[in-house]
Amino acid sequence: RNKFDSPADYIQYLSNPELSLAKKYSCIESLRVALTNNSLEWVQDFGNKGLKQVLNVLNECFRNDSKWDRVQLECIKCLKAIMNNKVGLQNLFDHKEALTLMARSITPTVPLVMLEAVKLMAAVCLVPPDGHDKTLEAITIAGEVKQRERF
Repeated sequence: RNKFDSPADYIQYLSNPELSLAKKYSCIESLRVALTNNSLEWVQDFGNKGLKQVLNVLNECFRNDSKWDRVQLECIKCLKAIMNNKVGLQNLFDHKEALTLMARSITPTVPLVMLEAVKLMAAVCLVPPDGHDKTLEAITIAGEVKQRERF
């Protein structure tokens, strides 16, 4: 039996600050599969609390070395699964740092992560009424964080 059945199981597990890199990767990979394969209701139950946990893990990736690249890729793939419905997309838009964290993942040193992040940002651009503006703002802020020009 998998130790993760409900969205709450994932949220609780990921909120543990003592998790090793291997355990965090295993959990986030399992979460990506769950978000992709479970019902819309399950994904919506994961909701804002779950989104915040995924974004916390993604943020951790920026504070660590390249051993975290796989975790970062899985986080981006989790965000893709979360964004795959109206409620999840709205949650992402409502979170003040989500798009910026996604934009920070656009880095040539990790091409697979960059590719997935660019695909998601491109999709966000197309979301009315202000997806394009939010995307540019996120890329600008990510550039400022890295002390680089946007383009």
